[in-house]
Amino acid sequence: MGHENHGTGHTFRPVASSMLIAVSILGIALLLYVLWQLRSLIGMIVFASLAAYALNPVVSRLERAGVNRTLGIILVTVLMVAMAALVLFLILPALCSEIAQLAGNVPTYLAKARDWAISLWERFFGEKFPSDLESFMNALAPQAETLKSLATKAARPVGTLIAGTFGSVVALIGWLIGLAITPVVVFYILRDFDKITGSVLSLIPARRRDFMAGLISEINATLGNLIRGQLLVALVLSVLYCTGLWLIGVPYWPLLGVLSGFAYMVPYLCLVIGFIPSAIVAGFHSQPWWQGPLFVVLLFAAMQALEGFVITPRIVGRKVGLHPLLIILAVLAGGILGGFVGVILAVPLAAVAKVIFMHFYRKIRAGAVEARKEMPPSQQDRRQQPEPTATPTITEKSSSSPSMSEPSAETQQQKNEQKLPDSRSEPKHRRKQNKRGK
Repeated sequence: MGHENHGTGHTFRPVASSMLIAVSILGIALLLYVLWQLRSLIGMIVFASLAAYALNPVVSRLERAGVNRTLGIILVTVLMVAMAALVLFLILPALCSEIAQLAGNVPTYLAKARDWAISLWERFFGEKFPSDLESFMNALAPQAETLKSLATKAARPVGTLIAGTFGSVVALIGWLIGLAITPVVVFYILRDFDKITGSVLSLIPARRRDFMAGLISEINATLGNLIRGQLLVALVLSVLYCTGLWLIGVPYWPLLGVLSGFAYMVPYLCLVIGFIPSAIVAGFHSQPWWQGPLFVVLLFAAMQALEGFVITPRIVGRKVGLHPLLIILAVLAGGILGGFVGVILAVPLAAVAKVIFMHFYRKIRAGAVEARKEMPPSQQDRRQQPEPTATPTITEKSSSSPSMSEPSAETQQQKNEQKLPDSRSEPKHRRKQNKRGK
């Protein structure tokens, strides 16, 4: 009977383990389903947390200046809502209109580029333009018309665009409710920001709390330098680019200036979406054709020098601290993994990864130094001092250098002469007494 019960216990354990695994998988699947259904709420909370994180230094500075924290939070939140409304209902429609106009002129630009290419080919080579290239350029015309229609749809009023994006009245109402609740969530997160951070740090074990607090503080400083500093630099550059493009007479200067300014936040993107389109548009609208692109080159060169030597050092204070090759690889990896959002987040995440690596590296190095200090002196001498070279023994010294062990005859004679009194060194009366005695 005992043997049968023992076998039953063995068969019961695999069944219990299988049931536990099945229940765990079912629970994880249910949790993922609930999170997916609440994705808009989670996104709103994440966005509110990021906004509160970005606005907390401003609120803290107002509090240090003597303003009540609650009043400061209200002022900053109202300013944030006003700026969001300004961007959503004024700046964004103007930029969409600029995009529609620029896309509407793309077929005209392609026709001009084809005529220029044919005339330059026939002038320099003295023969007819290749038919393959001409057919390829003609094939781009339908694509330009498609781009024109898409840009026209994108330039619709903001309300129509939002309604078409969400598709249903219920989804639109939910989005508007979330938009209205977001400032309230930001307000409460900002009011209890110190309590929230203290609660998060209290979850960390006491022996590692100081280490993690230092790491979080360093990450906070890095992200603050990147997000707040570079966003302000992007705003300043946008104003300067818009002013410069307007002065040299480049069409669509608001769109091109804003794109050039905010492309600064993604390294090397300003060349692609700022300089090249500006030079092309300036070439199509200037007489002679090279005058506009030349002014664009001078403008962008001056802006790059101003940004590198004046604006960024004064506003940001220091660079990201990453090698340019590392920045390029991070941007490429972000684009592959996360698309446009990944490109935007690539450099901040790379900077955070560098901060974490350097923090742990300094911790490990400090631990190695402490361990070396706690070692016995004999082991420290053995580690620090080189191995002694082989020296001859006493017997070897005596046998190898007899002049060191036994004095020579000349040396002994000199010593004896020094010991004997010299009669010439005696006084005169002493020498007279010696003669009388004799």
